[in-house]
Amino acid sequence: MIIIIMIMIIMIIIIIIIIIIVIIILFIIIIVVVIVVVIVVVIVVVVVIIIIIIIIIIIIIIIIIFIIIFIIIIVVVVVVVIIVVIIIIIIIINIIIIIIIIIIITIIIIIIIIIIIIITIITTTTAATTTYTIITAYTTTIIITTITMMMMIQYIPSIALVLTT
Repeated sequence: MIIIIMIMIIMIIIIIIIIIIVIIILFIIIIVVVIVVVIVVVIVVVVVIIIIIIIIIIIIIIIIIFIIIFIIIIVVVVVVVIIVVIIIIIIIINIIIIIIIIIIITIIIIIIIIIIIIITIITTTTAATTTYTIITAYTTTIIITTITMMMMIQYIPSIALVLTT
């Protein structure tokens, strides 16, 4: 009987030791699993944060590049518009100067023609007695002045061009 009781006590002690060992092993496994899960979660969170930061940086860089391109396009358009306006103003000023020079030269030519006609009228009326000589003097004067006027008008654009440049 004592032997049986001893065996029973030994068995109970062995069972308690086994249960304690199993509980310790289970506790270690749980701790390891929790540590691994925490590490994995931390790694995932860090990776997600890094990816979000990289995406935000890329978006900021793209926005900055677009803003720089937009500013460059605006500057180029403004410069081109200013250059075109300056060229148009220069062309208009040159045209106005050429027109003024042509008008001045034509007025001078007309004044010269009028002076020649007046001189011709005075000389022909005093020198010539018949109407035939007066008419021929008039016609020759008109022909001469017309030819000289045509010759002078021919040089007006080149004179104006030289004067404007």
